[in-house]
Amino acid sequence: MKNTITRIGLFLLIFSFTMQGCEKDEKIDSEILGKWQLLYTTGGFVGITYPHEGDTSTLEFTDEGILIKKKNNVIIFETEFSISVDKLTYSYGVLLEYKVDISNGTLELADNQFSFYYKQIKH
Repeated sequence: MKNTITRIGLFLLIFSFTMQGCEKDEKIDSEILGKWQLLYTTGGFVGITYPHEGDTSTLEFTDEGILIKKKNNVIIFETEFSISVDKLTYSYGVLLEYKVDISNGTLELADNQFSFYYKQIKH
């Protein structure tokens, strides 16, 4: 009997930790859903780069797990994406990974060289 209670307790403990991790992923997933417009890019040799006047670059994250990148409303690519904790992963010829930070309606996607800053324009 004591062994059974220990197993049930261990199962509940593991289950609660697993569910806490899922809640974090779901929160980030729901925050990133929608359409985001590029504000500027930092890093590299230039420092800060802004889109050319009249150009728009957007990312749209759908609840079906699809990422759509557009430039001036023309689709550049469409691919599946995933988020694990704070890391966005998708494929565009090669596998790309970005650290995700969302605060005050701004999305930052950062790799080892560049950070891309977007404002949310549609949720």
